[in-house]
Amino acid sequence: RRLYDIQALDVARMACKSSVALLYEQGGGKTTTMAHWAVLRGYRADGAVVDGFTITGGCADGVAYDSHGGGMINYKRGRQGPPGGSRKGYSPVVRHCIFVENFAQDGGAVYNYDRGKPRFIDCVFEKNSSFYGGAVLDRVGVYAEYQACIFRNNRSKWGGGALYLDYGSRPKIIDCRFTANHTSSGHGG
Repeated sequence: RRLYDIQALDVARMACKSSVALLYEQGGGKTTTMAHWAVLRGYRADGAVVDGFTITGGCADGVAYDSHGGGMINYKRGRQGPPGGSRKGYSPVVRHCIFVENFAQDGGAVYNYDRGKPRFIDCVFEKNSSFYGGAVLDRVGVYAEYQACIFRNNRSKWGGGALYLDYGSRPKIIDCRFTANHTSSGHGG
């Protein structure tokens, strides 16, 4: 049974009218628009805490750095150093957040890179899409932690409907639920 058409990602990509993601504060039964972000970028984000937001509508459809992480990108912009060089990945703590309907070429909602150690606690990743890593892409020795997270209805074209782990990344996955994630042409729904 085919859940998603391969062309669905192309439609999502073409629907990206801008690279603006909306950041909402949750609480008290109201949702308030807090800010408009191109995407949540990792500048000075090492050790930062992001708590209780909905990140939606992000579109990272550019070139290189600007094609990663429709909702959040966790690394310093710039050239990658030699193996064993200084770490470029950031390690924020993200709690009680919802990433929904974001698109990127790599990591629909989140892109983690280069030995970062981000932690995601009690987060929901839903209806995000990309070519690799429908919800999240961890690349180059990332040691992310996902605890009590829900990955639901995310899709990718080539691999990792929910998570795509690349180049030695080794996440810790604790008490998470994976439901109805799909990849059209690769491995790992």
